[in-house]
Amino acid sequence: MAGALRFPSLLLAASILLGSLPAGPAAAADLLVSHPCGPDSLKGPLRRLIPQGAFGADFRPACRAHDACYDTPGADKSTCDRNYLRAMECACESSRHPVLCRMVARAMHRPVSRNGDEAFESAQAIAVAKLAGWAESPR
Repeated sequence: MAGALRFPSLLLAASILLGSLPAGPAAAADLLVSHPCGPDSLKGPLRRLIPQGAFGADFRPACRAHDACYDTPGADKSTCDRNYLRAMECACESSRHPVLCRMVARAMHRPVSRNGDEAFESAQAIAVAKLAGWAESPR
């Protein structure tokens, strides 16, 4: 019986995901705006699986600020990551379940702080290149 229940659930999940496919580059960009939390490399319907908050708390401002910190030339990754966690924990204060919300915030922070080196280095390289390009461009 468990197998019979699993198949319709998988079909439902697949139809929800496929039904939320962005229709072109503009829709994909809109998804990055509405769902800023998560790696920039994660596009399409899978991005919707990344929590954007928890228990009524909105983590999107924390995610946007974290991205902006990574995009700042000379930023310190540890400081960016620490501020990201603090911002999510502050958002949790207004949630329906602050303790559970902080658990979700820490769970979202952990992979960023432990495995985000490549994303940070890439963002720094792009930021420095943009800065160098602006400095070299004629006015």
